[in-house]
Amino acid sequence: MIDQIKQAIERSISHNEIVSVTIDGDYDAALTAIESITETDHVLGVRTLDYAVDGETLDVWAAEIDAPDGEMLWRLAITCE
Repeated sequence: MIDQIKQAIERSISHNEIVSVTIDGDYDAALTAIESITETDHVLGVRTLDYAVDGETLDVWAAEIDAPDGEMLWRLAITCE
């Protein structure tokens, strides 16, 4: 799951888009994986990490709080199997 989420974050960064990903796990596991990735990988490091659950989808994103418009760094829409 960690590699899958990391690849989705990298795609979101490189393509400047919201990436949808389906994982085998639950929302807590997804958030734990994201926290692990962003703590250990300086390329994917974040200033602000936030999330919301909308029905069956976990919407999670990182933003650069020091940017003039609170610039979005990456964003994922995660569904769990």
